[in-house]
Amino acid sequence: MLSPQPENADRFCIPDSVAKHKKYRESAVLIPAHEINGEVHLLLTQRPFHLKHHPGQVCFPGGKVIDEDQSIIRTALRETEEEIGLDSDNIEILGVLPTQHTYTGFRVYPIIAFINDLSNLTLDDNEVSRCFHIPITEFFKFENRSEIQTSQKGIEYEVLMFHSQGEYIWGITASIINILISKING
Repeated sequence: MLSPQPENADRFCIPDSVAKHKKYRESAVLIPAHEINGEVHLLLTQRPFHLKHHPGQVCFPGGKVIDEDQSIIRTALRETEEEIGLDSDNIEILGVLPTQHTYTGFRVYPIIAFINDLSNLTLDDNEVSRCFHIPITEFFKFENRSEIQTSQKGIEYEVLMFHSQGEYIWGITASIINILISKING
């Protein structure tokens, strides 16, 4: 398992000291890493624009914990298979990143994994409009990151945004990537 979250890593999410006083819906996401031509990429999905919650946003596969899930890892694996058809036999779990709390009321458990084969993805078009991948090295480049202002329920806050290859990744997904690259950097 990976080490605890660095002190300043929760800048773009609700700090644990605040989150412990609120009620959150439990969820888990899978951070699918895979190799293309000797370079590690992250697989991301985009939510369809017809959805009521987070339409069009870029995210990792994942969702809410249900009673039948034996663990947060099982939640991430189940949701990944439902959303993009990636079988758990093709997934090697590497570890769990620190829990993140969103302004929209979710406690998110990020599970990092290596994917051996992406050739048989089957997207559930009710949950995912498309998949794409970005080399992880893109997230280390200072020029690919910025901060944007947004609001939720009348409260203004700052969120991290990555932009690379014409894609914009922000919010909890960008925060999770930020935690991942801070772990890699040591």
